[in-house]
Amino acid sequence: GNKAYEPPTRKQWQGTDNTGRDVFARLCYAFNISISFALILTILNYIVGILIGGAMGYYGGKFDLVFQRIIEIWSSLPMLFVIIIISSILKPK
Repeated sequence: GNKAYEPPTRKQWQGTDNTGRDVFARLCYAFNISISFALILTILNYIVGILIGGAMGYYGGKFDLVFQRIIEIWSSLPMLFVIIIISSILKPK
């Protein structure tokens, strides 16, 4: 029969959604995707940061000064404005 919106049971801990799918299984799958994405982004951020920081330390001089100014400007921007600006630039037409 119709398994839509069934209450929680021992087999389906959080019941089912409007199409009869197990809510807990869907939550676990979504958690897996989000955590994987977050870990990949964290690793990429570390790689880029280490490469740029290493280059700044190795070359020094004007190269270091230019990147220090870019970092200071970036860190002083409120993140909400950065998100709004980037989303307005990347907005699909």
